[in-house]
Amino acid sequence: MANIFKKISRNIKRQKARKKQQKLEQQINSNTNGLMDYQTRLARHRRKMLIRTGVSVAIVAAVCVGVFMFFRYRSYSDYKVVTVSEMEDTVSTQYMEMD
Repeated sequence: MANIFKKISRNIKRQKARKKQQKLEQQINSNTNGLMDYQTRLARHRRKMLIRTGVSVAIVAAVCVGVFMFFRYRSYSDYKVVTVSEMEDTVSTQYMEMD
């Protein structure tokens, strides 16, 4: 009778140990999946930030080029005079001299 109780208690201990081992394996697997999920999210975030940075740099460069072009071409500096007309002195005002 004592042998039977020992066998039963041994079996119960083995079952508990198996369950504990299975739980540990599941935890390890879930941590591995969680780690993979974290790594993929981290990679996605890095890629997104790289794209944002690239777009921001491109916008700043475009604005700088636009400002440069505006200041460069806002007035004429390289031109040729084709015709010239002189303004004649017209005596349209009749000023009186006062002493």
